Amino acid sequence: QNYVLHDQMSDGLTFAGSVSVTKGGQALEAPRDYSLVTSTSTPAITDSCTFHIEFTQDFCDTLKANDQIIVTYSATLNKNATIAQDGNKNETWLKYGDNSVTTHKTTTTKTYEIPVFKYTEKTVGNKTGLLNATFILTKESETTAAIKLVKVSNADDSNPYDVYRVAMNSDTTGVINNGEITTPSTGKFKIQGLDADTYYLTETKQPDGYNLLKESIKIKINEDGAITYATKSATNLDPMSSGNIEVENKTGSILPSTGGMGTTLFYIFGAILVIGSGVVLITKKRMK
Repeated sequence: QNYVLHDQMSDGLTFAGSVSVTKGGQALEAPRDYSLVTSTSTPAITDSCTFHIEFTQDFCDTLKANDQIIVTYSATLNKNATIAQDGNKNETWLKYGDNSVTTHKTTTTKTYEIPVFKYTEKTVGNKTGLLNATFILTKESETTAAIKLVKVSNADDSNPYDVYRVAMNSDTTGVINNGEITTPSTGKFKIQGLDADTYYLTETKQPDGYNLLKESIKIKINEDGAITYATKSATNLDPMSSGNIEVENKTGSILPSTGGMGTTLFYIFGAILVIGSGVVLITKKRMK
């Protein structure tokens, strides 16, 4: 009697709004077997729970020993989600009879972010953020498809980072399908909503006057939130000691591509030198 499932989510989780309930593999029907009660229901929830599932007495009267009821539902991490640390909690318990309550069960969902600082160092110790460097983030390998993103906010006086998050399947607008991130004037951006895993940050376009990075940056996020990184070919990954994954670009020193005016001038000048040397040799030979 009075069989009610309670669920309470932390501020960082947003309930998807629907549930699936089965018994013995058979789907239950609402409102015949149960009712879903939320803050927008009539009547609405009056306690601090995110939702209740209230089972009807007619359904409870059909229950037998060892019957198993499975409730499936989902939530998404929102802007209030705790990054790493203790994670985002979801607490569930069952209330029944006059006032009996089962032990509360808690799940923890953790999410992580990668903060990046793209810079140049014109003088020792003077790191200046670079505008208009373009990056993509991939998972498992630098050759896999870029992670789709949604831009959350722009850098401003109070926050030097452009903030992005991993796109969800439910996102229909604002999705950056090619996953490209272009640095702001501060050179800083964050990617949120990541799992603990290995990622590759690849520069796809360098700022004017600078050289493109030859290698991707390998990044590992551990379960405790610690981040290590290094160039892809490095033997060991270094800890993120500065609070950012620091990516330096050096000013360009590569000659213009073949066929450009720059190399043409070098070829012409070289040819003149060769011809000049030939004239000297021939002249000396004739003098002998």
